[in-house]
Amino acid sequence: MQSFLHNLESKVEHKLSEPHVGAPAAGADGPGQFFRKGYQPGNWAGKYDIQADVTAVYNAMKGVGTRERDLLPIICERPNAYLQDLRDAYHKTHHMDLLTRIRIETSGQHQRMFEALVTVKPELRAHYIHEAVSGVGTNEMLLVDCLLTCNNAEMDEVKRAYKHHHAVGMQARVDFDASGDFQKLLDAALAGSRPEDGVHQEYVEDDLITLFNATEGKTIGTDEKAIIHLIEHRSKDHLVHLNDAYKRKSKKGRTFVEEITAKQHGYKERAFVAYFLGPVGWTAFRINMELKGHVKADWEGLLRSLLMPTEDELKGAIRILREHYKVDLHERINHFFFGGELKEAMARYVKFVDTNARDTGERDIVGDGSQPWVDPSIPAPEQGHANKLHLSRNQKIGLAVGIGAGLAVLGAGIGVGIYEHNNHQQQQQQGHP
Repeated sequence: MQSFLHNLESKVEHKLSEPHVGAPAAGADGPGQFFRKGYQPGNWAGKYDIQADVTAVYNAMKGVGTRERDLLPIICERPNAYLQDLRDAYHKTHHMDLLTRIRIETSGQHQRMFEALVTVKPELRAHYIHEAVSGVGTNEMLLVDCLLTCNNAEMDEVKRAYKHHHAVGMQARVDFDASGDFQKLLDAALAGSRPEDGVHQEYVEDDLITLFNATEGKTIGTDEKAIIHLIEHRSKDHLVHLNDAYKRKSKKGRTFVEEITAKQHGYKERAFVAYFLGPVGWTAFRINMELKGHVKADWEGLLRSLLMPTEDELKGAIRILREHYKVDLHERINHFFFGGELKEAMARYVKFVDTNARDTGERDIVGDGSQPWVDPSIPAPEQGHANKLHLSRNQKIGLAVGIGAGLAVLGAGIGVGIYEHNNHQQQQQQGHP
């Protein structure tokens, strides 16, 4: 019955909602766009020529066929705030939203990348959240990525974007798909009532005792309710500080993230990690997770991890990847064996962010900095085989099925050949031609 209601509601929302992320919105926010509240155009004089870019993107998409390579240096090498101004200028000149034109004129991986880069961040998150809960089943990891990395102001904007596109409110829809302690962890972010940034030193010692008693100090299991209660009443910066400070209480010298991942495996554990690493640390963790052991990587998960954070957050994550996980994101993308068009777009965007964005300055908060923290649920790559082709479990299954089917066909062919050969010899011996 629950599955039936879930599917029915998904179909109703699909009919009532606009079909794509970033569909044009009329109103006071601007022509053909979904802007943030209080949006103000930027001053790009001396840095970018917005009219030249309008002409360039128009020429790349006019006529028969689209020259995606001409779009790469503009869409993949400009800030998201500038791309909103570009949409506005394009709309005034050509009377069409640039995002709509991109959907019409591009396809495949280029389209996914261009759409995500041109869309405002709150609307992109709203799209991913709907993707996580629509249809049969729920993508819990995607909900963690989207919801637990927002501050209160960002959450308000994501809710507004979701409400604009869908008939059912975001909180109601997420609560319909989640349950138990995992739902409470999501609701702590959805409520938008946690304290804003800052470490409250007067609470640190008591909070550390609470965390220790809920994890390492507890003989059996984990007191998840105590941890959730703490999350509901502490800021992002405070939780990040507690993660590192936990080592003072830990008899094993672990951070809180190291302790919780040693005791739990699953979506609740991932949610705890996201809260206590903070948006930048979590982004680095997720990118490393998608890259770990895969030369090809998971395109969807990797794309979301690159495109959802702000440019400043992504730059901080690139630094943490390099310093802590010993992963050079530029190098890894360039060594991908597959995904030619997407690979070039990703490489351009990562290079642009690393060169032009402002690092948040968030320090290495995953461990003590002396050794890369290793999540026990992610297998480590073989030593000395950094560029060796590693396959995921599903890829291995597919390869095994393909090889097995090939051998079966080959065996059948050989069998038929032997049968025909023997039959022919018997006929000759019996005097038949």
